[in-house]
Amino acid sequence: MPPHQRSPRPASIRPANRWPGARRRRHAAALGALAGLLALAACLETRHATRAPDGTGLYVEIAGEGPRTVVVPLAARFAPYLIPPPVEGVRVVLYDPRARGQSDFPRFADFPRLGLWEDVEDVHVVLRQRALDRVVLVGWWYTAAVAAHYAARHPERVEALILIAPLPIRRYPHVTDADRAIARRPGAEELAALELRARGTEGDTAAFCRELQAATLRVLLHDPALAEEADAEYCRLPNERPARLGGLMGDVFDGLGDWDWRDSLAALPVPTLVVHGASDPTPLASSEEWADTLPRGRLTVIEGMGRMPWLEAGDELNAAIGRFVREVAPR
Repeated sequence: MPPHQRSPRPASIRPANRWPGARRRRHAAALGALAGLLALAACLETRHATRAPDGTGLYVEIAGEGPRTVVVPLAARFAPYLIPPPVEGVRVVLYDPRARGQSDFPRFADFPRLGLWEDVEDVHVVLRQRALDRVVLVGWWYTAAVAAHYAARHPERVEALILIAPLPIRRYPHVTDADRAIARRPGAEELAALELRARGTEGDTAAFCRELQAATLRVLLHDPALAEEADAEYCRLPNERPARLGGLMGDVFDGLGDWDWRDSLAALPVPTLVVHGASDPTPLASSEEWADTLPRGRLTVIEGMGRMPWLEAGDELNAAIGRFVREVAPR
């Protein structure tokens, strides 16, 4: 595997579409409202209900047309940044996994466990029912692990795999190292206090969801000031509010145990790009291990990016993905 590539982006250079001060905020608000209306108009006929074999409804949203299809989980989080598609000639398919966003939250009496393999199966449901084949499959953090395991099970359906700021391929030592790095960052104590409050009834409100998101982003972003500009529309959805989401992800991680996927993914045949933000609290060694483990893995490190690249380095991220896909799967 060739050595990883670094995409230079000095911290002093901000994206060109950001204006200073009040003028920037007024322009951003106006453009955001216009983009939202255009996206809504464009997508009214492209929202679908997909149903898993156990009856769980999965929310699917499709935008754009083109010879290449990019599939991205967590529509509730990413739709504001990916619809309309950032790249012409690409069809973007976003979906919410079960118990997330606008998908159904299964009744535990009928479906006692939510976890990695249920999420992997839901990817298959979406691709099969939407007749999608040879897709570029994208995952971020935990959903990167879902995407990798799906590609290992169904390599014939995945043209390329993009793992953005992925959950470490093994729990120890990288998760512990990331937790320690977060604890040393400004705002970490405030975030920890909010996470404790999220367990109560307050955690089921949209207002608290927005407050927790801003505190989380201030710790995870390269530029904490961007936390106030992030879209938080998903907080209107009960599945995305901290009280429910915290319990869900706690169960998911309990189910993962002391995971180590290096052996099980060592034969994954799909070309894979691992994207790491130089300011991500997760150590670079974690993303290097992903790229080293996967036979066709490649690592790109983007400067000036934390764990949320679509907020801080969208242009650089799209460019890196575009270069990779054109190289490994030209059309």
